[in-house]
Amino acid sequence: MHESLLLHLPSLLSLFWPTVFLVTVALFINGATDSPSSVATVIATGALSPRAALLGAGVCNLIGTLFGAKVAITITSGIISLDLVKPATIFAAMVAIIGWGTFAWTQGKPISKSHALIAGLAGAGFASGGFDAYTEVWRTQGWWNGWTKVLTGLVFSPVLGFGGGLMLGKIIIRFCSGLSPETGSWWFDRLQVVSAGLQATTHGRNDGPKFAGVFMLLAVTSGVVTLGPHGEMPPEIEYVLLFCAVVIGLGTYFGGKRIIVKVGKKLGEGIVSWQGFAAEMSSATVIFFASSLGIPISTTHVVVPAIAGTHAAVRLANVNKHVAIEILKGWVYTFPICWVLSYLASVIVLYAQAHL
Repeated sequence: MHESLLLHLPSLLSLFWPTVFLVTVALFINGATDSPSSVATVIATGALSPRAALLGAGVCNLIGTLFGAKVAITITSGIISLDLVKPATIFAAMVAIIGWGTFAWTQGKPISKSHALIAGLAGAGFASGGFDAYTEVWRTQGWWNGWTKVLTGLVFSPVLGFGGGLMLGKIIIRFCSGLSPETGSWWFDRLQVVSAGLQATTHGRNDGPKFAGVFMLLAVTSGVVTLGPHGEMPPEIEYVLLFCAVVIGLGTYFGGKRIIVKVGKKLGEGIVSWQGFAAEMSSATVIFFASSLGIPISTTHVVVPAIAGTHAAVRLANVNKHVAIEILKGWVYTFPICWVLSYLASVIVLYAQAHL
């Protein structure tokens, strides 16, 4: 690795390290803006204080990231063709998602960073290689490629999140309705600490490795490392995952409180501990199995429907439809906006490289 790095030092000094910096910033923002996915409900119900919840979520996100190599592989080789990716492509993609992510952060909008990342890579890849950037992936990997995994997660994650929250909520209502409010609150406050930890861990297992995949994509296209004959990750992925774990953990700890308020308190009226437990357990289960299959999903796409499902278990009217629609708009806008921003940024960077 070190000899390869020295051989490519002139080209690396141009965009390699600035891109590493941007990917790190994007990963930190991911941890910060996705903090509601890990701690919104446990804070909203009062089971944990904001400081304790954010600290615990940061640690759990760190641990989870270390076990997400399959998702990293999907991002590295399953979205755009490695033959058509350039460091400038990744640089432009990071500029786009950082811009959109920062705007969403300041507005308290819980957008999908996963879709922002994938859209950013897709837009920049199109600027580099046109449709070949996508079709080559399908040709070399068959039907179960990165795009199939992304679409699978996009379609099924909100459905499974809502269904899981609704079903588990109904079960709790059916079997725990005889408990006094004090006893029920005591038990579910403690159970929710466990479920919040599981959710934060699975969040880290899916989100941190996405950016580890970007780091490896940059390293491969810069000639620093090479993938195995069947797309296997090199040993360096362990160090990259560790670095991503630390960054996403810090980002989660310093996460945005306005997003926590919107997801945890405004989406449904009067969320209580048993609802928080049901939402966290259902979303953690969905994210765990998605990560095991290498499917990069949006944690927000799972958690928000799961919270809505627990409210629907009591009464459908309890779901705040206006806030749900506002969040849905953020999801719908993210992919085209990040694709266009990344495409334009890539065109500018590639032009500057060719003419300056």
